Amino acid sequence: MLQKGRNYIITATKISKKQYKKEIAKTPRNQVVNCIGHSNMDEQKHRINIILEDQDVMYTLQTNSGRFKDTTPGKKTITKFIIETDGGNTKDEPRPKQ
Repeated sequence: MLQKGRNYIITATKISKKQYKKEIAKTPRNQVVNCIGHSNMDEQKHRINIILEDQDVMYTLQTNSGRFKDTTPGKKTITKFIIETDGGNTKDEPRPKQ
């Protein structure tokens, strides 16, 4: 189960070609990301927001396509996911600072 503040590594992605060319092509495989929160834990609608450590871009993970790995010491959880951009928050348009 995903937890706030833990690090995750992207190990696979399954997304559309258009979306890949638009944003995900900038993100290397196995990029370390940080989980900053999640919504409800329903298995089919499980989503969390993550932010890449080296750029100010936010994505949403869904546990139905692809995989991520919990890199917290002592944990090796593998869960399925898909990466998608979070509504216009791209590398050129950083999310607002809070």
